Amino acid sequence: MELSQRTLKRWRQANGAVAEDQRPQAERVVQPHQLTHAEEAAILDTCNEREYQSLPPSQIVPRLADKGLYLASESSFYRVLKKHQHLNHRGRMKPPRKVPAPTSFTATGPNQVWSWDISYCPSEVRGQHWYLYLIMDIYSRKIVAWEIHEAESGELAKKLIDRALFGMSQRSDLNQLFNEQLHAPAADLFDRMENKDRALIHRDAVIEKLTHKVAILKRHKYAQRSDQLDAVQGNLLD
Repeated sequence: MELSQRTLKRWRQANGAVAEDQRPQAERVVQPHQLTHAEEAAILDTCNEREYQSLPPSQIVPRLADKGLYLASESSFYRVLKKHQHLNHRGRMKPPRKVPAPTSFTATGPNQVWSWDISYCPSEVRGQHWYLYLIMDIYSRKIVAWEIHEAESGELAKKLIDRALFGMSQRSDLNQLFNEQLHAPAADLFDRMENKDRALIHRDAVIEKLTHKVAILKRHKYAQRSDQLDAVQGNLLD
């Protein structure tokens, strides 16, 4: 009924009877700051202009203020647009759409659903890491296939998936293979990572050694040239 308890008590008479609803006959008080019909029409015309027809009132009011114009507050803009049903998808504004939930898959046995991802594996060299391409069966949580590369590439991922599918077609009992060979791929994985780390450390050591030799050769070369320079130029070289 949209009546408050206080209003009902005011209408109730001494004998318990409820008086007739007097709200339709009540005198409406005009608020001193109430917008006139002309002001509401000006707000609607401004909002429907080409410059503002795709903007919300939160952007229209500041832009008008930058031009030295003030029609009403931001809340008044929203209230007038809602009153005249101009608040829904004005101009090029896209209507809200319902985003469907992501498709979920449920596996009731092995090799029904696979999940794959690319993980970053840090090395002993700062700034250097490897990319682990891994495919896992979500039911048994066993590794189907994996590879390590120095770059992230969709082509490499495609080759890994193709190899996993080809390998599954060649296996008569994949579950038996998983249980027997789970530890061997993991050990091989760590061995390959350690070997690549050693190769990186060796490469960096060789580069540092060559850089040191080049610096010594340059110093020797400039030292020989300094014998042919005068005292001022020799001081600048030092």
